[in-house]
Amino acid sequence: MTESVMLVEKICGLCNRSLPESQFRLVERWGHTIRYTYCRDCERAYDRRRYELKPHKRRGRDKPKGGDKDHARSLLQAAVRRGYIERKSCEVCGAKAQAHHDDHGKPYDIRWLCPKHHAEVHRQELPRECEMAARRALAP
Repeated sequence: MTESVMLVEKICGLCNRSLPESQFRLVERWGHTIRYTYCRDCERAYDRRRYELKPHKRRGRDKPKGGDKDHARSLLQAAVRRGYIERKSCEVCGAKAQAHHDDHGKPYDIRWLCPKHHAEVHRQELPRECEMAARRALAP
């Protein structure tokens, strides 16, 4: 007796091609094993494009210059908690302040700014950071 092998096909959610189910990656979601929505080719193309557009989001590679943001925050919090650094008021208006790192590589070199002025500083820095990221992406 011969057994017939049934080929199950699935349609890619991106390119709309009908492909064998083996062309879709298996993922574990909510306690179930399911097939990915995009075929392996589309998934690879999507990842490549995301990698090119957002170089600062690469996992553990090519982190922005200036050190690790989380590490700088934790060092500063410990220093404030232990009393080595005193929390101050906003250097612009005198209100209750947050710490702002101009360079995360220097965790104790901070500016004290209220939420309003802290947000203003970040809005001014954002275009510069985007421009720098674009230049790094275009560099050979």
